[in-house]
Amino acid sequence: KITARFFDTDTAKHGLFYPQFSSPIENPKTLKKDPVDELWITPIDYDQVIQDYLINEIKISKRIELVSVKNLLSSFSHND
Repeated sequence: KITARFFDTDTAKHGLFYPQFSSPIENPKTLKKDPVDELWITPIDYDQVIQDYLINEIKISKRIELVSVKNLLSSFSHND
Protein backbone atom coordinates (compact mmCIF):
# COMPACT_ATOMS: atom_id res chain seq x y z
CA LYS A 1 0.00 0.00 0.00
CA ILE A 2 1.32 3.42 -0.97
CA THR A 3 0.75 6.23 1.48
CA ALA A 4 0.84 9.78 0.16
CA ARG A 5 2.96 12.26 2.09
CA PHE A 6 2.64 16.02 1.79
CA PHE A 7 5.31 18.67 2.30
CA ASP A 8 5.06 22.43 2.68
CA THR A 9 7.44 25.14 3.86
CA ASP A 10 4.51 26.95 5.55
CA THR A 11 5.03 26.07 9.23
CA ALA A 12 1.36 26.88 9.98
CA LYS A 13 0.38 23.82 7.92
CA HIS A 14 2.76 21.35 9.58
CA GLY A 15 0.85 18.64 11.41
CA LEU A 16 -2.45 19.43 9.67
CA PHE A 17 -4.19 17.00 7.33
CA TYR A 18 -5.67 17.30 3.86
CA PRO A 19 -9.20 15.84 3.69
CA GLN A 20 -9.25 12.11 2.95
CA PHE A 21 -5.55 11.61 3.80
CA SER A 22 -4.11 10.16 7.00
CA SER A 23 -0.62 11.64 6.66
CA PRO A 24 0.04 15.05 8.22
CA ILE A 25 1.67 17.84 6.22
CA GLU A 26 5.41 17.76 6.89
CA ASN A 27 8.31 20.15 6.78
CA PRO A 28 10.31 19.38 3.59
CA LYS A 29 13.44 19.12 5.74
CA THR A 30 12.15 15.73 6.96
CA LEU A 31 13.08 14.41 3.52
CA LYS A 32 16.71 14.31 4.67
CA LYS A 33 16.00 11.79 7.45
CA ASP A 34 12.97 10.09 5.94
CA PRO A 35 13.23 10.30 2.11
CA VAL A 36 10.66 9.25 -0.44
CA ASP A 37 11.26 7.43 -3.72
CA GLU A 38 9.28 9.91 -5.80
CA LEU A 39 8.32 13.50 -5.06
CA TRP A 40 5.61 15.15 -7.14
CA ILE A 41 5.82 18.92 -7.49
CA THR A 42 2.31 20.12 -8.22
CA PRO A 43 2.42 23.95 -8.00
CA ILE A 44 3.01 24.91 -11.62
CA ASP A 45 3.95 28.55 -11.01
CA TYR A 46 6.59 27.70 -8.40
CA ASP A 47 7.95 24.53 -9.96
CA GLN A 48 11.55 25.70 -10.48
CA VAL A 49 11.68 27.56 -7.14
CA ILE A 50 10.61 24.39 -5.33
CA GLN A 51 13.09 22.21 -7.21
CA ASP A 52 15.91 24.68 -6.48
CA TYR A 53 14.97 24.75 -2.79
CA LEU A 54 14.88 20.95 -2.50
CA ILE A 55 18.14 20.40 -4.40
CA ASN A 56 20.26 23.39 -3.35
CA GLU A 57 19.03 24.31 0.13
CA ILE A 58 17.75 21.08 1.66
CA LYS A 59 20.09 18.98 -0.49
CA ILE A 60 17.70 16.06 -0.81
CA SER A 61 19.09 12.72 -1.94
CA LYS A 62 19.75 12.35 -5.65
CA ARG A 63 17.84 9.07 -5.35
CA ILE A 64 14.57 10.96 -4.94
CA GLU A 65 12.91 11.23 -8.33
CA LEU A 66 11.38 14.69 -8.80
CA VAL A 67 8.23 14.58 -10.91
CA SER A 68 7.16 17.97 -12.24
CA VAL A 69 3.47 18.34 -13.08
CA LYS A 70 4.46 21.45 -15.09
CA ASN A 71 6.80 19.36 -17.24
CA LEU A 72 4.21 16.62 -17.61
CA LEU A 73 1.61 19.11 -18.82
CA SER A 74 4.01 20.76 -21.24
CA SER A 75 4.88 17.36 -22.70
CA PHE A 76 1.22 17.03 -23.76
CA SER A 77 1.10 20.39 -25.54
CA HIS A 78 1.53 20.52 -29.28
CA ASN A 79 3.80 23.00 -30.97
CA ASP A 80 2.07 23.57 -34.30
